[in-house]
Amino acid sequence: AIVGMDRQTRVMFWNPAAEKMFGWPRQEVLGKPYPAVPEGQREQFDNYFNRVMEGQTFDYLELNHQRKDGVLFYAVSTTGPLRNDKKEVIGLISYMFNITERKQAEQALQQSEQRYRSLVENTQDGYFVIDLPTGRFLFLNQRICQLLGYTRPEGLALTLWDVIASEDHALVRETVERWQKSQKVSSMANIYRAKRKDGTTFRAEISGAVVT
Repeated sequence: AIVGMDRQTRVMFWNPAAEKMFGWPRQEVLGKPYPAVPEGQREQFDNYFNRVMEGQTFDYLELNHQRKDGVLFYAVSTTGPLRNDKKEVIGLISYMFNITERKQAEQALQQSEQRYRSLVENTQDGYFVIDLPTGRFLFLNQRICQLLGYTRPEGLALTLWDVIASEDHALVRETVERWQKSQKVSSMANIYRAKRKDGTTFRAEISGAVVT
C-alpha cells in the first residue's frame, strides 16, 4: 500500500492497495486526517510523523494500524519526507506491507518458548543444554543447579567435564564422540557419577539427545 500525507496528516494519496489494506475507499479519506491510528497510539504516531517532517527517513518502521472495521494489524513501512521543487518538506510518503501473519507466528513461537521454559524450570528433574564439541553449558535449569551446588552463572562458566567424576570421563567421551560421528538426532540414558561443587559425587541417570 502507498499512502501520502501533508504536514497536517491529511491524506494526499491512497492507492488501491491501501483501500484493500485499510478498508476505506479513496474518496472517504482524501483531504482528511489519516484515519488508521489505533486508540492510545496517537503519541507514538505523532512522534514518528514529526521526525519525518524534520527530514528523517525510516527504512523499516513497524507500527500497529487500524482498519475501518476496527481490526488492528501490524504493518512495516518505508516512510520518508515528501518534498516540493524547493526541497521543502510538504508531507510524507509511506510504502506499507501487512505483516500481521508473521507477527502472530512470532508471538505464538514466543509463547510456546515461554511455556516450555516454564516447564523446564519447574520440573523436579535436572535439565541442561551443552555445546557438543566443547561440552560447555549453554543452559541449566534451577533443579540441576541445586543438585550440583552451583548458581546458574557459576554453572554457565563450566563444562560437562567439570560436573562428571573423572572416573566416568571416558564413558561420557565415548558417548559424545558417537553422537558427533552420527550427526543424527538420537537419545540414550546412562548412569554416571556426577560431581558437586563441594567435590562429593552421586550417581545420576542422565538421558541425552543430540539436536541438529
